[in-house]
Amino acid sequence: MTRWIGRRAAVIVMSAALAVGGMTAVAAPASAASAAATAFSNCVNPYLSTSNLAGSNDNLRKAILYTGYARCYYNMSQRSDITDQQGIDAKNNFDHYYAWASTYIIKTGVSYYQQWLNKYKLLGLAGL
Repeated sequence: MTRWIGRRAAVIVMSAALAVGGMTAVAAPASAASAAATAFSNCVNPYLSTSNLAGSNDNLRKAILYTGYARCYYNMSQRSDITDQQGIDAKNNFDHYYAWASTYIIKTGVSYYQQWLNKYKLLGLAGL
């Protein structure tokens, strides 16, 4: 279990790095990239933690995690301290995860999914 969580954490760090851009020295000052990566990581962590609590319900886990990715990539795309290309990449990632989250929300059941979001005080896809 701990190994799995460690792998998921590594995936989040890599996702944040990719969202911000691999070549931070060229794309933006390191402090701006660090701030954006930190904001992305802080945004995703509650969704990751909650998705881990969903246990064996794979559809629910994916619905929650992909919702988190969609919300956080949307937030990333709205930042002023990233490059235009990073903003475009974040918007493309948002579109991708929004579609996947919607698919898994339907597979899970909207009311059951909403109960989990409410229980852990997470925001869903509404308003994006």
